[in-house]
Parts: sequence; structure tokens; C-alpha cells
Amino acid sequence: MFPRVLFHPVKEIHMSVMEPGLQRVMGADAKISIPDSGDVLDAIAALDEKYFKKTVKAKRGNTIIQSIMHLAWNAACNAFHDDLGVQARSNNGTWLPIRENPFMEIPTGSRVTLIPDAGC
Repeated sequence: MFPRVLFHPVKEIHMSVMEPGLQRVMGADAKISIPDSGDVLDAIAALDEKYFKKTVKAKRGNTIIQSIMHLAWNAACNAFHDDLGVQARSNNGTWLPIRENPFMEIPTGSRVTLIPDAGC
């Protein structure tokens, strides 16, 4: 008898954070996997995991930024920080209003860009 394997459907999206220290560690664009029903917070958490693996575990990288989630999300207000620019587009170029609705499902192949200290 084969062991039971749980399959969790995932989708891939592209994320970038326009912050020089993060880009030195992560590169300009990261392909990440999130659950099929995943939202931007799932995407940021997945990017955080990649960042953690590249910095803390490898003992290198940008030590000032400990968490991308902390940089982007204000947990006390349950919203993005006011000075964070957020842009998201589906793979066909359709604008995704994730600042207004951060819990909306992100389509497969979408691109999400976070811009810290955007002055917005």
C-alpha cells in the first residue's frame, strides 16, 4: 500500500521589492509559489521565506531588513503601510486592486511589485 500523499495545488507569481538591499540579495524579480487561493499576504510570506533562507541561514545579506512582511504590512491596522507603493497586474496586464483588497485571490502568473517609502 502506498502512503497517502496530500496534494496542495499551487500557482506561481512574480514578485519584486524595489529596495536596493533586498534586490542585492533576492535579485530584481522572484518567482514564488503560493496556494491556489493565495492572496498578496501569502505571496509576501513566501517571498519572506526565500529571503530568510538566503540571508539568515546563509549568514549573509541585508541585516537591516529582517522581514519583508514587517516592511510592507501594518498588522495593527490590518493594512499596508501608508508609505508603501503596491502594484499588481495579472498575466494579461489587468490591474489588480490589492491595496484596496489585500485578501483578493491573485491569478496565476501575476506580477506584484512593492515599493517601500514610495511617498504615497
